[in-house]
Amino acid sequence: MSEVTVDANMTSEEAFKKFQTDNDIQLLDEPYKFNAEVNTELRVAKPWRDDAKYFRHVQISTIALLKMITHARSGGEIEIMGMLQGQIKENTFIVSDVFALPVEGTETRVNAQTEAYEYMSKYAELYNKAGYKEQVVGWYHSHPGYGCWLSGIDVSTQALNQQFTEPFLAIVVDPTQTLSSGKVDLGAFRTFPEGESSNMTAAMPDKYIPMNKVDDYGHHSSRYYQLETSYYMSSMDTKLMKYFWNSYWVQAVSGNKLASITGYLSSQLKNIAKTCREVNRESKTGDLRATRMVTRAGEDSRKLIGEVTSGLLQEYFKRSFTDTKNGGGNPAV
Repeated sequence: MSEVTVDANMTSEEAFKKFQTDNDIQLLDEPYKFNAEVNTELRVAKPWRDDAKYFRHVQISTIALLKMITHARSGGEIEIMGMLQGQIKENTFIVSDVFALPVEGTETRVNAQTEAYEYMSKYAELYNKAGYKEQVVGWYHSHPGYGCWLSGIDVSTQALNQQFTEPFLAIVVDPTQTLSSGKVDLGAFRTFPEGESSNMTAAMPDKYIPMNKVDDYGHHSSRYYQLETSYYMSSMDTKLMKYFWNSYWVQAVSGNKLASITGYLSSQLKNIAKTCREVNRESKTGDLRATRMVTRAGEDSRKLIGEVTSGLLQEYFKRSFTDTKNGGGNPAV
């Protein structure tokens, strides 16, 4: 997890230093150097055909990370989608940049249409003509408010891409959980080949997932695995990094957290109400599932209260800081 704690008392520079420290962001120039020889050798050898979990690590540039977060937040409660650009080395994907796709999504689904694929092809072509050697190495999309994992549609999309456009990676980012908890919620995944699967079963999620998505969460978990992620930045891109950070920081500090996640909080309340109705129905049959659902409803309620309290405190301290700077007294509660 990556901490992006929003503190109105911090300057943008102080916040970025904390962001670097909390995320263990390394100053590395090597990932930015495109190694054509290694890329060609790996793409010819295709070691991932013999080892379903050949890729184990993902290195993501901080610029690519902030681009994904900003794009995901711009979508609000609607899923967004984009492509990953970079290269590969032994057991590792290197994501140096990303670009957004013009797609239409819903609260729980996003699919690329013909126009998006045409846009992607044209973008990649112009990108290479401009002198950049990085290639498309995967895709990213958002799960607003329900964590980082692959749904059935996501698994099918990723499996299809791995079949025809290897090497290919899937990244999922949750902008709502990021804003709510103060931590960047991001996961990187790859699917197993047809006929292969993991013997691991999905545990009950510790984060909010809509009732209509809970079954989907566990049903496909054996068809993919998660890669270890780390972040890096180059000593040469400090100015560009400051631009993206300032843009992100202004949104994070000036925005009203509760207003930004209103839809998320509303869906949580509906989810808790639905769970309670399910409990009432299951308890009449004596099903043990009712006990587990009561526990889940209690946990969801506790988290909801915590998120609202956190949002209120954040807004209070923000106003307090502003009033103090303007020479006023304490803000009205």
